[in-house]
Amino acid sequence: EELGSLGDKVRRVAAIAGKLAVRLKADEQTQNLVKRAAEISKFDLVTHMIYEFPELQGVMGEKYARMRGEDEAVAAAVNEHYMPRAAGGEVPSTFTGAVVALADKLDTIASFFSIDVIP
Repeated sequence: EELGSLGDKVRRVAAIAGKLAVRLKADEQTQNLVKRAAEISKFDLVTHMIYEFPELQGVMGEKYARMRGEDEAVAAAVNEHYMPRAAGGEVPSTFTGAVVALADKLDTIASFFSIDVIP
C-alpha cells in the first residue's frame, strides 16, 4: 500500500530493467525487448486465474503474451522474471528474463527498505 499500485511497481521495474540493459551493453533491440517484457511482466496478476491457481503465476503471463503476439523473448521473460521462485530454484535462461528478474527483485528489496521493512 505504501509502495503504490501494481502499475507503479511495473513502471519502477521497467525503468530499472532499462538501465540494467544499457549498463550490460545490450544492443538496442534487446533493450527494447527488456523494456517491453518489464512493461507487461505483471499483467497475469490482474486475472482471476492467478488468484485461483497461484502456481500458474508467470506461466499464464507467458501464454497471454504469446496470445497477444508478443515477441518470443518477451513472452519467455514474463514467465522467467519470477525465477527463481525459491532458494535453489530454476533461474532465467534468457538474457531478457534475467534482466527483468533482477530488476523486479532489486525493486522489491529497495522498496522494502524505503518503508523501513528490512527483508
